[in-house]
Amino acid sequence: MLIEWMEPRKITFRASRMLSGYTLKEAAAHAGISANVLGKYEKNAMETPLGVAVKLLQLYNISVDLVDFSENSMNFKHKDKNKDKAV
Repeated sequence: MLIEWMEPRKITFRASRMLSGYTLKEAAAHAGISANVLGKYEKNAMETPLGVAVKLLQLYNISVDLVDFSENSMNFKHKDKNKDKAV
């Protein structure tokens, strides 16, 4: 039987925070940023400055290789409420 090497699934900063048991406000305070800014970074991890990312990774006790830093790092998309409305 052939066993293929599988990369571990990556998770978002938001998932990392939630699994670690921190609120947005608590994690933001630890990183020295506002909750609004952390929310922005959770939507697009690519925008996270290195220093902030390191503080968050340490707080969440997670390895950098497990976090999804891709451009579209959120695992879901918000439904456009106006999409289905008739014009």
